[in-house]
Amino acid sequence: MKIMVVEDDPAQLKYLSEYIQSQGHEVYRASDGEKAIEIIKENQNIDLVITDYKMKRVNGLLVLQKVKKINDKIDVIMITAYGNTEDAVFAMKKGAYDYLTKPLNFDEINLIIEKIETKKNLEDRVESYKNTVEDSELIYKSELMQDVIEKAKISAKNNITTLIHGESGTGKEILAEYIHKISNRAEYPLVKAFCAAIPENLIESELFGYKKGAFTGAKQEYKGKFEYANNGIILLDEITEIPQNVQVKLLRVLENKEISRVGEHRTRQLNLKIISTTNREIEKEVKNGNFREDLFYRINVFSIEIPPLRKRPKDINVLTNYYKAKYNKKYNCEIEFSDKEMNILKNYSWPGNIRELKNLILNIIIRKDKTLLNNLSKPNIIYENINSLKLEDVERAHIIKVLKIAENNKSKAAEMLGIHRNTLRRKIDEYSIDS
Repeated sequence: MKIMVVEDDPAQLKYLSEYIQSQGHEVYRASDGEKAIEIIKENQNIDLVITDYKMKRVNGLLVLQKVKKINDKIDVIMITAYGNTEDAVFAMKKGAYDYLTKPLNFDEINLIIEKIETKKNLEDRVESYKNTVEDSELIYKSELMQDVIEKAKISAKNNITTLIHGESGTGKEILAEYIHKISNRAEYPLVKAFCAAIPENLIESELFGYKKGAFTGAKQEYKGKFEYANNGIILLDEITEIPQNVQVKLLRVLENKEISRVGEHRTRQLNLKIISTTNREIEKEVKNGNFREDLFYRINVFSIEIPPLRKRPKDINVLTNYYKAKYNKKYNCEIEFSDKEMNILKNYSWPGNIRELKNLILNIIIRKDKTLLNNLSKPNIIYENINSLKLEDVERAHIIKVLKIAENNKSKAAEMLGIHRNTLRRKIDEYSIDS
């Protein structure tokens, strides 16, 4: 995340800024409120402002008010002296997200930042759904996808736990939306839990909720995603990212259809359908001890595999025409593809599947540059100096290359890779990449 620290005490400014930067965030510093406002006007893509309450000239409250006028999506955390909680409460009434008291506690700082990061990630995903309502329609012509749709209809008609698996970008989430839309639970919510995007130390409370006072920062009771999905469907997106300790609790939910919030002894009965997705070889994850075998059998009661786009040449054609028409209309263009150009598209392997195809068509149209098709016939840069063609070796090499381009800024590298920063951290550990 892009975080600004505003503090008129030079030692405190250095201390807090360097710590936040060490956690992989991009940090902006301001020694007074006036300078902070100037920087924010020039950098409205800042995600979070952490500001001291009492400062000379422009205090933290005025910083908060001006930040919200510039960009209401920027969150603000207020720092107050110990015992001045009245100031903090007043600031929160004026729009602050939360407050910290001096002396600062690193665990508390991390907890609040991670909550904001999760919130923003989910907000971004929700916004992307609003902007791509048309994309929720399933576009296909192949017999392989027709088989997938028939299985989806079976899942929708039955209250059966379903696992949707397939490579990244094949449309697993869209298929889950389709199942919800045609099911008898359509009038109730489809709640999505993006497991890879939720920090490991927050995933249990995000899924199951927590009791007030259950841990530092739990200032009020919190209803988790399972409760919000009651009577409807919960989608556990990339379920293999859930840590082992939470897998145990998830197993109990699947067995008994009941949950207990963090810090709470009572159980709450639920009536819901569970759909899980993964882009990993889940049997391999079980064999390697990363995913519980008993949980695998619970989520894999009914399985739907979405085949990769390279195995569905008929779908490449209809998807290309769909996105071409959509973006031509949106950007007032008249881009068309010749038979030769369509053959290039159909003969490409599409490692990023539908997501990659969609992004390519969009870029060709907004840039009015069909020479981008030439890149599809060239060997990808990530294969340079790689003697193995195993997926993990190629992925490791690509992550190393992107980290170098991003000068080891993990937030920037994750953004370039199109993944969450926590997913990048996990992959760095998994592949033993030396930062």
